[in-house]
Amino acid sequence: MTPPEENRDDVVEVLDSSRPGLRERWQALPLRARVTVALSTCLVALTLLAGSFVVPRAASPAPTPVAGTRVRITHVGVPPSGSPYFELRLTATAASLVAIAGSREGYTDLILTVALPAAPLAPGQVRTLSVRAAVCNCWLPRPRRGTPLLYLTLRTPHGQWHLAVVPTGAQFDQLDRILRRTCTN
Repeated sequence: MTPPEENRDDVVEVLDSSRPGLRERWQALPLRARVTVALSTCLVALTLLAGSFVVPRAASPAPTPVAGTRVRITHVGVPPSGSPYFELRLTATAASLVAIAGSREGYTDLILTVALPAAPLAPGQVRTLSVRAAVCNCWLPRPRRGTPLLYLTLRTPHGQWHLAVVPTGAQFDQLDRILRRTCTN
């Protein structure tokens, strides 16, 4: 279709559907042009790869007080027959000055009361924390092995962090026996 000679502004071009694809265009290029494009692409990729090794990495962040603080469960008491209450003892050491400011439960079926120390924990100092535990929810599913028993809130002049206290395998088994025995009574 050709428009009338006087109106060339309304020209509409109908594209042929047999237009060559990318593969046909690539193969239509001379061999020298294809080699140049391939080598240039490889050179750019190698330059980017080499640049990623040369550029200095950002320094890793300074370790938090949690990284230098260790809290272990050293004793799991046995509740008297018919009582839901039992005692736990924790041992805390720190690599930097840190205050133990609070705690929250990790197990949903225990209520834990931690006697928080009045003074901060000095570097290298060992502090024993007493925990009173009470079994309160027997209908909830048992926690899985590796679940933190409680979380301690650590405070320094630079901020506040939470430290998970996870029982060992033997301590977990003992806690599980206490929960089962208390819930059957």
